[in-house]
Amino acid sequence: SFHMKNTAEIRGFQFDLYLPEGVTAVKSSKGKIQGFLSADRLPDDDEHSLSLSEQQDGAIRFLCNSQYDETFTGNDGEIATLQVNIGQDVEEGDYLVQLKDVKLTETNISRYYETELVRSKLTVEPCLLGDINSVGTVDVSDYTGVANHIHGNTPAGFFLKAGDVDESGRIDISDY
Repeated sequence: SFHMKNTAEIRGFQFDLYLPEGVTAVKSSKGKIQGFLSADRLPDDDEHSLSLSEQQDGAIRFLCNSQYDETFTGNDGEIATLQVNIGQDVEEGDYLVQLKDVKLTETNISRYYETELVRSKLTVEPCLLGDINSVGTVDVSDYTGVANHIHGNTPAGFFLKAGDVDESGRIDISDY
């Protein structure tokens, strides 16, 4: 989850995200990184678009803009989310996340704000075994997701560690 606290009206933003070792972005079946704008900060009938791309240095570039010069609503809150996979070797704890070359633009494109580096943290918490979509409960969507994974059609956002219910190191009929 990415939050923005702004004092001016912001139309768009750009930054490069560097994830810690063992953490990767979830991708769609077409290989596109899964990131989403948060509805709470978007104006009614919004025309903002978000695109994400992998950079050669390993960063994930976020680029968001309003086609019609609309600004985000409010001055504080979530603006976007990114689904990530946590590698099985990543232990519980806090990990450094960096946002570099952060740029925010007003509706007047000649007015913008920038900073070179923002440091934050990613907290890896214990998982609920069976909760493959990380919603906090185990339900029929997890059951279906495990079946799809076993059949080779892994759903976006599938949390492998939670899917390995018997902790055997693989996801199979025992986990289903």
